[in-house]
Amino acid sequence: AQYKILEKFQFNKVDKKRIIFEGHKKDKKDHLKNYNLVDLSLDTFPYPGVTTSFESIWMGVPVLTKKGNNFVSRCGASIMENAGLTEFIANDEEDYFSKAISFANDIDKLDTIRKNLREKTKNSPLFDAETFGNDFSKLVKEELTVFIRVKIDNLKDISLLIPEIVRNKDKILNEMTNITTDKKYL
Repeated sequence: AQYKILEKFQFNKVDKKRIIFEGHKKDKKDHLKNYNLVDLSLDTFPYPGVTTSFESIWMGVPVLTKKGNNFVSRCGASIMENAGLTEFIANDEEDYFSKAISFANDIDKLDTIRKNLREKTKNSPLFDAETFGNDFSKLVKEELTVFIRVKIDNLKDISLLIPEIVRNKDKILNEMTNITTDKKYL
């Protein structure tokens, strides 16, 4: 597998001596220290790294990613956009390789970006948990309201439900109690 990867880099005029393959690190600190040896992380596609993308930018290494066509394949682009690193988002494979070569040939630019990347990322929407929580909570409430309105609008006659609820009140309450107290539901 490594040989095939190196072939692709060589085909795109990237010296294979610049590519380092690392094995699994048992210690998280050793794993994160490896980012000190990296100028630019190259994201995978169609399934981007996500966790490794966060690690990389947290450790000061920008990630080159490619826009995808579905939720999963767009995660890398979303991370880079929210980190304020849109120049590291490629539109397609050709753009990805072109940007990779361009960045690889401009280490000074990467060094400049890396110097402030952790601080920039720390102050980005990626790590603003309070705003994210508030926005997410608001969105969930809005969607729930829409869902309930649609359900109510679709009921021909809500009064038909009331006798069913009254007749099965004890059963419904018992089930609700089981769900909230039984560990298998928690």
